[in-house]
Amino acid sequence: MADTSTTSGSSSTATKPVAAALPSFAAALLAGCDAVFQGIRNGFTGSDLADGGPCDSGFTDEDILLTNATGDHGFTQTASIAFSKEFEYELGNIPGSFNFMVGYAYSTAKVVNPSNSSTAGSSFEEVAVVTPNQAFLAPSQFVNNHNVTIAARFQQEFIRDYPTGFNIFFNAR
Repeated sequence: MADTSTTSGSSSTATKPVAAALPSFAAALLAGCDAVFQGIRNGFTGSDLADGGPCDSGFTDEDILLTNATGDHGFTQTASIAFSKEFEYELGNIPGSFNFMVGYAYSTAKVVNPSNSSTAGSSFEEVAVVTPNQAFLAPSQFVNNHNVTIAARFQQEFIRDYPTGFNIFFNAR
């Protein structure tokens, strides 16, 4: 609830916003606008916030404050496992080795706003929501749930003291 002060007159009681309690970016309202700032992510309330009303400046310019999600609003979880084994051998009295690695990772992430734009305005506007200041937690569009990695290295000294290696790497998401 916003901070308000009450003035009593002989015939009615009126509630008006206390400008000092508002953040500086929310204190300057248009003449005739009775909007009350309800807090970050809660926006404004008032009797006439419709287009063309006293709170509509007629301009499309906006001040947007993007903040980080707190509490249960957004998370990332990752679990991974990897196995590696190296085999050393001699081929015709020439040392060599073969290394094999396999790994798997599972990730999940949920976000409130993916911030998929380079500007604050379009990061706010380009999210499909029913109520603009109430975006809900949803799966991230940038997470790769499954990640499989396989790598192998073959190394052999075909010429003494000059090892030659061959590496191969595979990654699937």
